[in-house]
Amino acid sequence: MTAADVTDADENAHRDATAEVLRVLHASRAEELALLTWKNGEGDPFHLIEDPELRASFGPLIGRIAHSHWWPVEQLTHEFPTVIGAPGGFPGEWSVDPLKLACIIRGADYCHLDDRRAPAFVRAIQRPSKDSAPHWQFQSKLYQPRLEVDRLVYTAKSAFSPSEAPAWWICYDTLTGLDTELRKVDSILADTKRDRLAARGVAHAEDPSRLAKIIRTDGWYPVDTRIRVTAVANLVQMLGGEQLYGDDIAPPMRELMQNGADAIRARRLLESRADDWGTLTVKHGTDATGPWIEVEDSGVGMSQAVLTSCLLDFGTSFWGSRLMHTELPGLDSKGYNAVGRYGIGFFSAFMWGDKVQVVTQRYDAAKSDTLTLEFTNGLSERPLLRKAVAEEYIQDAGTKVRVWLKDESILSRLLGKNRRDSPLSLMQVCTQIAPCLDVSVVVIEQGAPPTIALSAYDWMTVDEETFCNRLPSTTYWRRKRKQSSAIRFRPPLTLVRDDDERVWGRAAIWPAPMNPGEDVRQGAVVVGGFYATNLNGIMGVLLGRSRTAARDVGIPTIHAAALKRWATEESNLRLAEGHESEFLAEIAQVLRQFDVDVSKYPFVRTKGGWITGEQVAEWATNFKTAYVVLDAVYDNMVREDGEFELNDNVFVVEAGLSPVLARRISASWPISTWPSVANAEQWGEHQFFAITLYGAVVESLAKGWDCSLESVLKENSLSSDDEAFSGEIGVRNGSPVLMEHLTIIRKPDN
Repeated sequence: MTAADVTDADENAHRDATAEVLRVLHASRAEELALLTWKNGEGDPFHLIEDPELRASFGPLIGRIAHSHWWPVEQLTHEFPTVIGAPGGFPGEWSVDPLKLACIIRGADYCHLDDRRAPAFVRAIQRPSKDSAPHWQFQSKLYQPRLEVDRLVYTAKSAFSPSEAPAWWICYDTLTGLDTELRKVDSILADTKRDRLAARGVAHAEDPSRLAKIIRTDGWYPVDTRIRVTAVANLVQMLGGEQLYGDDIAPPMRELMQNGADAIRARRLLESRADDWGTLTVKHGTDATGPWIEVEDSGVGMSQAVLTSCLLDFGTSFWGSRLMHTELPGLDSKGYNAVGRYGIGFFSAFMWGDKVQVVTQRYDAAKSDTLTLEFTNGLSERPLLRKAVAEEYIQDAGTKVRVWLKDESILSRLLGKNRRDSPLSLMQVCTQIAPCLDVSVVVIEQGAPPTIALSAYDWMTVDEETFCNRLPSTTYWRRKRKQSSAIRFRPPLTLVRDDDERVWGRAAIWPAPMNPGEDVRQGAVVVGGFYATNLNGIMGVLLGRSRTAARDVGIPTIHAAALKRWATEESNLRLAEGHESEFLAEIAQVLRQFDVDVSKYPFVRTKGGWITGEQVAEWATNFKTAYVVLDAVYDNMVREDGEFELNDNVFVVEAGLSPVLARRISASWPISTWPSVANAEQWGEHQFFAITLYGAVVESLAKGWDCSLESVLKENSLSSDDEAFSGEIGVRNGSPVLMEHLTIIRKPDN
């Protein structure tokens, strides 16, 4: 969610947000009520507890007990560990047992579910919303509960019809929750040797069909048909590991670093730290168990509630959850926006090994409150939660996750020791995973001193060689191009800015060298500072957003107008650098996708050599028919049958596309429609031409003929998989050369 989303939110969103805030904050505000002062119109003070001595003695405790009904029941024994003695001036036997009072108030609040809570008249006046209506509906049907032995029995005035099924299920879920709550309270009271409550559970709450015998249904059966996942460990292993990320061994490193970066960003806001504060530390070492990799952050850390709920709840992210609003109030209002939002990243760690240890200390807690969660046999067994020992403490709070590698090949694959060139260091792995991070990264390899891999935001200022070494590298083969200045020349990388001077990348438009076997460093989309997707035809990075749970697809977020302005500036730079025609044609293909005018670029081969789009327009004044030939087909004819002379009205041009956004360099198919071209719709059914040089030829012809593109398209014959057009395109040794698959463009008559 962005600031604009909040500003532009509609009335329903404001209402829902207000209701949620009131729901979350009402209990904590209750803690202050006994101490507040109200005044009437004459300025006379009033208090809930008028006696000042009683108010001072018991007001804070009363507030804590009132607040406690919102806490997890397990928190009660920690907050109320002992009986409180009587204050001076009162009989000594007037002690207070906060724990027991909290249990009584808690039970009373949960049990109040009958028609007294949902009067029909009040319901008619308030007209509850669609979401609230089922709650009112089921409570209005319930009689007061009665106690049978030690269990509450709820009954209903009338049966629930099929249209009232949602209300019945909310009733069932509520009574099941009450049953759980009463059982937990009873356990606490029994364990602490206190008198137990008379009500210790809810009758028939264990099964929908049993509850239906006393809270009846009419015309339908209360069979719990919700989708269930019984083999949770198997699901996590499949979707949180190789089934999601494939055979790539790097995702655990990325996910652990990303979780740490999110936690650091949160702490910056909560403590008003500097924008570049915080450090991720990546370590590698070996102990008696074997080799391990550890990622430590100086972020907000986790409480026991977070550690045992959101972290272990596959598919549930802490960020943006109700628990986050409770644990870190005000974080959303400070503009926090986490990169991680799927709640599955932590589980990727088990791709590396079955033994995983999580050590965490909340930023506002003492070191003695540090917790350790240990997985010793992967996800097949329950992890062990314990107090951390002194040697596990974190210097400045935060979280560290250590994974013991199941075999040495994990590290070898991570460092690329099977690469054709030299393998990477752990520092290089980190910088290539997170080339544009806003958090500093320190790497500690076994036996070596700490090394700063990158500093927060340094990607905007670090020298270009260092920066380019962070970019994705690949080796591939394509049509060999003769050695040119482009291979020896590195373009200046410019900051990509919008009208507000906000930086959206650091890049240059620059097609990768196409020499066989050459190691290529190209561009990337980064999400939250982490590499996501290759960029074809761009060296450097563009900032983006994630579109998949695996976060292997990033979509640049720069606005179209700012992107086109930057691309136009890049176009002018490339033209001024004096590159060869063949390389300029490749640049033109990239620019075409950014809706930039390429008419000054040589991208067409003719009888006389390379010509520009402007020259195509000039030529068009001399002819009424043009043949447009795919360069791949032309090159294949020359390769198989030898050179020949093209006719004057024949243009050879690249018809395909190397999409800017692709999973790999030189891919043929885009993974997104980004970037979008504003004038694509004028091409009708041939919108693909709007981003290709093939289409640029047609546009140049229309300009030369001084007619609209639409009128030219009506007169053309475009070869396709379904229909092909043939024609004579040249002469070889005095004989005509025919081509069976070409496009014929004719000048409109009017």
